[in-house]
Amino acid sequence: ENLGTIFPAATIATNKKEPGYWDSLSNYDSDQALIIVTGNFGPDEYEMKKIIQFMEEGNDVFISAMNISYEVTQMMKCDINAAEGLMYYFEQNEGSDLLSVSLSKPPFGKKNSYTYPGIRYDFYFYKIDTTTTTVLGYDKSNNPNFVHLKAGKGNLYVHLAPMTFSNYFLLHHKNISYYENVLSVISPAAKKVVWDEYFISKR
Repeated sequence: ENLGTIFPAATIATNKKEPGYWDSLSNYDSDQALIIVTGNFGPDEYEMKKIIQFMEEGNDVFISAMNISYEVTQMMKCDINAAEGLMYYFEQNEGSDLLSVSLSKPPFGKKNSYTYPGIRYDFYFYKIDTTTTTVLGYDKSNNPNFVHLKAGKGNLYVHLAPMTFSNYFLLHHKNISYYENVLSVISPAAKKVVWDEYFISKR
């Protein structure tokens, strides 16, 4: 609902179809953006190929997920601490921890920390290819949790703390500025911005 405020010149839509069969995006045009926020991002080989082709045409893809499939991490040449192994820890320590994230300077103006009390459910990259990957943000232990990669004429942004998109986080103190800064990486020239719901229900 808020995307129209951040991208006033863009058409805002919701997608529920698999990559390549989008009803609101073109596979051949540029200046489009796809935003995916989900617990698990697990495209199959065909779906990931279509996403990469979409980026290569000059489009942005933003993904925020707790867990990313092995196939995607291999494509990115990175490794993350997988969600499955840490869920039990976070659930057992509910109320004793807090989610804290920060953004890199540059490209952002200053390195502010944003926090909220409660379950963290945030993850991080413990291995990245620094020749192709730019770190944009960190978790509370200063591990990278937000990165940028190029794909042809387009961009891929991968973020590992989707709880920061929850109302609870955004309404706590001034955390809304974190959301605004994170999404500011998407090109302001985007003519279409699509919020994806396909991967929320994909098993």
